Order: sequence, then structure tokens, then C-alpha cells
Amino acid sequence: FSKNATAIAGTILGYIIFSIPFFVLMSGFDDLSVSNKYLACLSAPTALGFGIMIIVRWEGTYLGLTFSNIGSRPTVFDNFTISDVMLMLFVDIIIYSFMTW
Repeated sequence: FSKNATAIAGTILGYIIFSIPFFVLMSGFDDLSVSNKYLACLSAPTALGFGIMIIVRWEGTYLGLTFSNIGSRPTVFDNFTISDVMLMLFVDIIIYSFMTW
């Protein structure tokens, strides 16, 4: 980008576009298969949103998220853990690094 304002506008627009899958899938989060959640988490803002949803569920159980339960599900109905989200964020780092290289 040649101007700061253009770069800022492009960044904000890109973040909004990459956040769309989260807002679309948020209402049906419990009905999604694990593979669909992994696929959706290829977008970093979507992975972040899923991670926040899982943290909120852990806080709702009054246990909270700790290192001892990082690979566990907050409820028996959940099929996605915070460690899955962290794995996908790491994959996102690798993918985005290759895209910018």
C-alpha cells in the first residue's frame, strides 16, 4: 500500500471479510461436525471466535479453563476443544506466513 489510510482500510475490510464465517456459523456451532469446525478455523478471526465461545462455556461450568482441562470438552455435547482451536491458530500462522512470503 502506498498510503497509510489505504492500508488501514484494507486491513479492516479483510478482518471483516474473514470474520463472516464465524457470524454465519455461530448459531449452529453445536450442530457442526468437527471437520467443518476445522475448516472454518482456517480463518484466524473465526478460530478466535470459536475459542472465545469455548472459553465462555468453560466459565459457565464454574470450573474455568486451565492447563489441566485444555484438551477436554466443556460439556458432553461439545465436540471441539480449546486445544483444537490452538492447533488451528498455529496452522493459520504457517499458512499466512507462506502467503506473505
